[in-house]
Amino acid sequence: MRYKLLLLAGVLGIIDSLFVSAIVPKIFNLEVLLPGITGLAFVVYAVIKLKKPAFRIIKHDILRRIAACLTVFCIIFFILIESIIVLGGVDESNTSVDYVVVLGAGLDSRDKPSGPLRLRLDKCIDYVSKNPFVKIIVSGGQGFDEEVSEAFAMKEYLVSNGVNQKNIIMEEQSTNTLENIKNTKALIENLPDEKSNNVLIVTNRFHLFRAKMLAERFGFKAYGMPCITPLYTIPNNYLREFFAVIKSWVFDK
Repeated sequence: MRYKLLLLAGVLGIIDSLFVSAIVPKIFNLEVLLPGITGLAFVVYAVIKLKKPAFRIIKHDILRRIAACLTVFCIIFFILIESIIVLGGVDESNTSVDYVVVLGAGLDSRDKPSGPLRLRLDKCIDYVSKNPFVKIIVSGGQGFDEEVSEAFAMKEYLVSNGVNQKNIIMEEQSTNTLENIKNTKALIENLPDEKSNNVLIVTNRFHLFRAKMLAERFGFKAYGMPCITPLYTIPNNYLREFFAVIKSWVFDK
């Protein structure tokens, strides 16, 4: 029975990767591939075990027990980290802050915010409508296939939706979350009217824990405001974020 369940899980993983890559053809990266790669491994192993129940990858009994213990440990560790990520995605938008930081998420048509990025910007616009004097930092550099920086495209979108451009500050050098935070910190420190380090980070719910963790590592008092994540990308995003959090714990300084 367990191998049938493993086979089902594997097939679902493969279907997920194929579905997401078909729906969002421009996004074909690790978060899209991971469920499919994992699913393929599950399918291969499950099929072998269903056809040859006596098959053993590890022949030695002691080594097999060690491998089983490590597998259980990895499953528990995965569940623990994912729980931390989920619990870290709380909405703290009722907090009053000095800066709203919108993290980049790619461009469509080379110069317009992508769908995920527009969702983040729309959340920012909602917050600004209630807090019209807050400073907004749009953070994101220019990709190799983009005509403008993400920060520039974000500013244009905000201004076109009624946000006062005098309240928008662009950070145009970042290529990842660590650089988003690090460069934003340096930018704020160089502002002539620097206030406190209270920031409200706008990003997807799955991304908030890591973004806030890095922000606090750089001396910010960080709060989060999550935007909607399309349902069909949730498994991919949370699976990828598991590895991203571990990477940030170890390497992002």
